[in-house]
Amino acid sequence: MQPHIEALLDMCSLTMEHYQFWLTELARHHAMIQNHSAMSDTLAAWCGEAYAIPTAILERQNEEGLQASLAFIKWLGEGVLHKERLAEMQGYIRDCLQDTTLSPYERATLVRCAATLQDFDPDNPTFPALVYGTPQNDEKRVD
Repeated sequence: MQPHIEALLDMCSLTMEHYQFWLTELARHHAMIQNHSAMSDTLAAWCGEAYAIPTAILERQNEEGLQASLAFIKWLGEGVLHKERLAEMQGYIRDCLQDTTLSPYERATLVRCAATLQDFDPDNPTFPALVYGTPQNDEKRVD
């Protein structure tokens, strides 16, 4: 394989790894929000009503919920960066496919890489269904 093709594939792999890490962290923060919500509901049910929750506990719950939501929003906002990186990488691959003499193996590898990148969608990230507690579905979209 030509050295510049290997370098391009390394960049593609790194782009995918960064996207997958972002998606994992996004899912983790979303799960934290879901967990916090469930804990708050349980606490309210245990105390009878939300207004019956002791003030210190309620304030701590509200602060934890706020922090979980802010962290999720921060990670969700990084989708724009990943969208730009994915588009840039797809452009590099497209240029290489058009402008470079490639072996059949190199061409097939780059086409597969481009197809994989095409499937990544930072605007509509998908999580495993277990994040939502519904294992019967394969994937759910972030609401």
